[in-house]
Amino acid sequence: MANFFPSVVGGLGYDRNKTYLLTAPPFLLCVVTMMANGFHSDRTRERFWHIVGALAVTFAANIIAVSSLNTAARYVAMMLLPASFYASAVVTLSWITGSMSQPSPKRAGAIAFINALCNTPNIWCSYLYYAPPRYLSAFVVNVAATALAIAFAVATRVYLGRQNARLGRGEGGGKHGPTEAQVASGFRYIL
Repeated sequence: MANFFPSVVGGLGYDRNKTYLLTAPPFLLCVVTMMANGFHSDRTRERFWHIVGALAVTFAANIIAVSSLNTAARYVAMMLLPASFYASAVVTLSWITGSMSQPSPKRAGAIAFINALCNTPNIWCSYLYYAPPRYLSAFVVNVAATALAIAFAVATRVYLGRQNARLGRGEGGGKHGPTEAQVASGFRYIL
């Protein structure tokens, strides 16, 4: 959505200069929420609720954006969308990198693949943002993608919880898990 944010804000009905002025505050809020969510997640060593909580706000903001043409409601949604999405994305990337206990080259390759995959919307999203001011297809895809992201976070939390239980029983990390040295030092996945 970031690439089309001025177009979406332009759908509120303001002139060009006001639209650009209204585009800045959501990203200022975005910086604050990214920093706060990321630092709090690191301080508490918890990832799942920091991701799912922010994505729940993203989900609600997308619902507001697609279901209302009220200027105030849509601008509140525009304020919340980048802030909540990027706040969850920062913690998601941290969770991914912290959950990979592979050798450095494999982790680097996996992270590169994830970044490449996450940047594909820059290609295909341009076909979704049409029919202003509602941008129905784009926001419906955003709602579905947010729900899918929440489902993946739940699945990851369950999987890593099971892996921690295995490690707690002394079953070791296995071929794709933590190394013997990590297991011996009490390694556990951050949930």
